[in-house]
Amino acid sequence: MLAAGVDPSEAARRVPVQVLAAALGAPDPVSAPVDAAALATPYATGVVGPVADADAVDRAAARRLGADPADQPRAVAVLDAQLLVQAHAATGGLVVEVLRRAAGSPGASTRQLIETVLRDAPPVRSTRRVAPLGGSARAAAEHADPAEPADRLVELRLDGPDGDATGGAPPRVLAFGAGPRRCPASEHAVAIAAAVVDVLREPAC
Repeated sequence: MLAAGVDPSEAARRVPVQVLAAALGAPDPVSAPVDAAALATPYATGVVGPVADADAVDRAAARRLGADPADQPRAVAVLDAQLLVQAHAATGGLVVEVLRRAAGSPGASTRQLIETVLRDAPPVRSTRRVAPLGGSARAAAEHADPAEPADRLVELRLDGPDGDATGGAPPRVLAFGAGPRRCPASEHAVAIAAAVVDVLREPAC
């Protein structure tokens, strides 16, 4: 990509998606980064832009999900597409931010930079969860307006310093979530990001 004149920040977004697409056996890994970029915003927000954007999203989704359901189970294709979108938005975003910081801290190791970014400025700054209300809170909510759901949507911050950190309890890193819904591929994401950053930090690049 670099030899072809692709900007390093653009390569940072493309490479994680292309590598993952090839590993998953996804169709046409070379075009996967373009499709993942088209799907990223609607995936995260549920909002599709103007008609032209909507058409591009539909075409990208069709390429990623495949025209023939017999090729593979639909659920597998959907999960693969989600992984590619996350590789574009999260892993690619991690690479871009680490490269930005590396420019100002050339002596820092890639691993140190990645850990710092994941702790203080992860590419995914928040996530949303549905929190069930219990006991009297649920009863009060249902009584106030029976048409309103008794559960509530909450936003959880994944960035910033850990206010509970102490000398005996190092800062927690929440970039990949926590508990049963923690990202199951955090080690893979860090490994891909580190490899891309290491190459792009080489003097020849």
